[in-house]
Amino acid sequence: MGDQLAEGFLAYDAETKHVLKCNEALQLMLGYASDEVHGMRIYDFFAHDREDLDSHVRLVLAGKHRRIEEYRYRRKDGSIVDVEASARAVDYGDRKAVCGVVREVTERRRQERASRVDQERLRLVMEAAGMGVWDWDFRTGEVVRSFVPERLLGLPSDGLSGGPEAIPENIHPEDRELARAAIARSLEGGEDYGVEYRVVQPDESIRWIATQGRVLRDDEGRPARMLGVTKETTERRRTEEEARHLAENLEARVAERTSELEAERARLEAVLRQMPSGVVIAEAPSGKVVLSNERAEQIRGRPLPPYLGGWERDEYEGLRPDGERYAPEEFPLVRTVRTGEEVRDEEMVITRGDGDRATVRVNSSPILDRDGRMVAGAAVFYDITEGRRAEERLRESEERFRATFEQAAVGIAHVGVDGRWLRVNQKLCDIVGYTQEELLRRTFQHITHPEDLDADLVQVRGLLEGKIRTYSMEKRYLRREGSSVWVNLTVSLVREPSGEPKYLIAVVEDIDERKGVERALRESEERFRLIAENAHDLISMTNLEARYTYVSPSHEAVLGYTAEALLAMSPFDLIPQEDTAQLADWENAPLTRFRARRADGSWLWMEGSSYTVTWRGETHVVGIARDITERKQAEEEIRRLNEQLERRVQERTAQLEEQKATLDIILDHLSEGVLATDVEGRVVFANPAVRAMFSLGAGDFPDETPDPWGDFKLPQAVSRCARQKESAKARVASGETVLQIGLEYVPGFDEGKGGVLVVIQDLSEGKRLEASQQRFLINAAHEFKTPITTILGAAELLLTEDEDDPETRRLFLGHIHSEGQRLQRFSDTMLRLARVGSDLGEFAPQAVHLGSTLEASVEPMKPLAERSGLELHVESDEAGWVRADPRWLEQALMVVLSNAVKYSARGGRVWLRARAGTITVEDEGEGIDEVDLPHVFERFYRGRQGAGQESGSGLGLAICKELIERMGGDISLESEEGVGTKVKIQLPEVRDV
Repeated sequence: MGDQLAEGFLAYDAETKHVLKCNEALQLMLGYASDEVHGMRIYDFFAHDREDLDSHVRLVLAGKHRRIEEYRYRRKDGSIVDVEASARAVDYGDRKAVCGVVREVTERRRQERASRVDQERLRLVMEAAGMGVWDWDFRTGEVVRSFVPERLLGLPSDGLSGGPEAIPENIHPEDRELARAAIARSLEGGEDYGVEYRVVQPDESIRWIATQGRVLRDDEGRPARMLGVTKETTERRRTEEEARHLAENLEARVAERTSELEAERARLEAVLRQMPSGVVIAEAPSGKVVLSNERAEQIRGRPLPPYLGGWERDEYEGLRPDGERYAPEEFPLVRTVRTGEEVRDEEMVITRGDGDRATVRVNSSPILDRDGRMVAGAAVFYDITEGRRAEERLRESEERFRATFEQAAVGIAHVGVDGRWLRVNQKLCDIVGYTQEELLRRTFQHITHPEDLDADLVQVRGLLEGKIRTYSMEKRYLRREGSSVWVNLTVSLVREPSGEPKYLIAVVEDIDERKGVERALRESEERFRLIAENAHDLISMTNLEARYTYVSPSHEAVLGYTAEALLAMSPFDLIPQEDTAQLADWENAPLTRFRARRADGSWLWMEGSSYTVTWRGETHVVGIARDITERKQAEEEIRRLNEQLERRVQERTAQLEEQKATLDIILDHLSEGVLATDVEGRVVFANPAVRAMFSLGAGDFPDETPDPWGDFKLPQAVSRCARQKESAKARVASGETVLQIGLEYVPGFDEGKGGVLVVIQDLSEGKRLEASQQRFLINAAHEFKTPITTILGAAELLLTEDEDDPETRRLFLGHIHSEGQRLQRFSDTMLRLARVGSDLGEFAPQAVHLGSTLEASVEPMKPLAERSGLELHVESDEAGWVRADPRWLEQALMVVLSNAVKYSARGGRVWLRARAGTITVEDEGEGIDEVDLPHVFERFYRGRQGAGQESGSGLGLAICKELIERMGGDISLESEEGVGTKVKIQLPEVRDV
């Protein structure tokens, strides 16, 4: 803010009196440069006693000072300036400071002093001259006097009363009528009042008085007041009398003095002619030019006018330094002869006779006679045009230098011979990360990298000793935050006129980016070399004549040629003629396959591409190729296998179509009703059971979900299931029939829009058993039909095809063998489950040790687990006894263990744990889909099977649940797809065995 003020701004430490801040206006006022003021104490330019300043600071800190104080400051050149200053205390960091605005009032004080002097001088002059001024108000009769001494009129000390008409009382009797007549003529006739008469003093002495006045009238023409001047003319009268006596003597003396003055004037003119400055002397106050020298007219380029100040404004143009024009009465010598003003070193621009302008410095002062009266004025002026032009050229040169210094794209600095930074530009500060103030407190040694300092100092010594004139080097500076920056440094030396070293000029170019690029280029070349030397691919470079200029070591390993041999060859020497056609644009070839001849004569399949680069100023072709011989062989094998896979896909498609037909048969013969709707409730599928329930014709799918029951709203249930995307169950009693309604949201239905599957099951015992038997028969038929279809298909191919390929025969025989084993396993399972389900017998409870039962159940499963690559882990308590039938418990465990082993992936683990009446069987198999979890304990229910899995009969877990519940226990199942399944069996504990 202080820098924007037109007045001076100053802030200093309240305790130490050090200057903290000052603006340019204050610097100009005191004549100091910015770097000189900062660090000074205010005592250094305070022109009063220190105690005065200290007392003032205490008052400011206490808030008891006057708002504006007057001081005197001492300028750098020793002169004194008067100032007015405001002050207030502020916080400056952790200390107190005093700041304020300073205004120079030197000129105003000088004018005030001059005015007082002029007033006193006028009073003295009027008194000495015996003059007075008076003002007579006719309306009030009051007379106001100024400088009218009572002694002049012979009046008492209380002055004049009654106005000028009282004057005749003191006028000589012979002159009274003259005075009265003069007043009457002024009042009546309107002429000015003027009369000279004698006044009789109290001591009877006679004084001559001359009085002049003028009547001022009001709007109606009546006299209102009279202004007048009274002057004692006694001396004049006496002088006139004496003058008559001295006239003759004076004539003689004047003639003699005139001769002397003419001689003196001749000598003065001779001196003036030799002076390099112009001199003009003019009478006061008329301005008549009485003397000038030739140099005055040479500088002006035109003759001097006979009188100063009487010319037209455009005749003698004069301009101030700020461009403002002088009025004729404002020229220095005119001011001097008219007012007595003394002019010192005033600069002005004048227009010469030839139209050119010249800058002159003028000094003008009055010439006084022996009595101190001004009789003339003399002006001396110097032509400083060339000096000003030289100063302007110097200033412009300095400005250009400063602009170049500060705005250069490189760092520039002046450095002392001891290494101190004397002057730095902003670019250098940006390069090294320091501010200018921080850098000026350091040396170049301080920020030079230690590894580069000695080399730099050697060069500096060479400059100082005169061995070299300049030097350049690349070095590192340490930036303020600690990092280093590479620079290109150029240094030269400036010497004093005596030849002594003065300071160094340093030009600093930031080359850190270039150095980084060079480092990156070296690293890139190293990486390329490292990659090329260790790559399995063949990397090469050739010139435009298709001759190798570089080959990687992998060439010898792949092709069998040495590098020396290849460098004497062309890539086309290794490629057969029939493959070169596709390499017509070999300089920028896309990924292409071709053959290459090894050194032993064998051929390899290669795949490669090429592109052009400029390296060391020349164009080269970089080629990258790799051996794909094994890949080509693998591709041939893949092609053959694809053909086989196509045949197998066709076979599997036929099987899937057959399975779909089987599924349609199952849905058509299910006793449960199956209904499918979209998310809007429109029926899109209904099996025959549902059509019968809802009396729907074949293909008659209504737009809305049927609503056959009063107590259960099927449309609302379907809408809620679709909206919440959650399954739901409900039971509906319809007469003697109890129906189980199941709703399941199917997200992938209706092209991903979703839908709802409704299953309606008759829970009446007969219906349930009939449905279960029907489902079992359908499942059993499907289980038998699928492997039988595969066996028949393979056998027919073996009987009808003339196939001599042993691999194909083994493939078909393998299908027959694996499907036969599958039939055998299914048959064994059916027999075992039939025994379990039909021969449960009577419940024979007893205390059973869980640990022993687990061990006994695991033994028969170990061979199957080993074949499947599974680990079985058994953990049990010593006191784990439960109330159970050992036969039933073993049968239930066998079902659970068999499922865990059957549906676990190879390498998995199965845990069997017994803790306080609870048995847990946990596997790491594929898990059960959450859609199937609610139905796993239903008879003949088989969940969705993964690819390659064999489906069960749907009876195992149902019988297992029946056995456990008959023993008074409970069985539950938790499963997550991709994680595994955990079955928990809880039985009544036996505390005392």
